[in-house]
Amino acid sequence: MSGRARARSALAWTGLGLGIVTIATPLMAEADTGARPALAVMHVVTGAARWYAVRHNSPKEQHSS
Repeated sequence: MSGRARARSALAWTGLGLGIVTIATPLMAEADTGARPALAVMHVVTGAARWYAVRHNSPKEQHSS
């Protein structure tokens, strides 16, 4: 795997990881009971969308999985 492919993979996984790790922030916020889970889900969806976009916008030969 080339250096550029590793960087793109790291960027994809970092975005997904940040989306998952930051779930706690909206859950601890002073907000409506329904707003907190919705915000937490939005963090995960954003992280997953970022992962998908980065992984699937790279050339096919650079994917290791």
